[in-house]
Amino acid sequence: IGDRAFQGCSGLTSVTIPNSVTSIGNGAFWRCSGLTSVTIPNSVTSIGYGAFEYCRALQSIIIPPGTKQKFARLLPDNKDKLVEQ
Repeated sequence: IGDRAFQGCSGLTSVTIPNSVTSIGNGAFWRCSGLTSVTIPNSVTSIGYGAFEYCRALQSIIIPPGTKQKFARLLPDNKDKLVEQ
């Protein structure tokens, strides 16, 4: 997902990233004020700076079981929102 791809898309409420995605660019979902949940597959190995910054409504980032450590490193500012499912 490219840098700033969905920046400011306030109409987004939830996003499920497909397994074909390996990276999420800088500010990809920056200021998506309506975004409440994101599901990220294990195929994602890099997440850019501020990818989910200013997503004030974001409550959960759903990740595969056993990947919390990996995603805590990729998303240090949102590690409290990580949910393994």
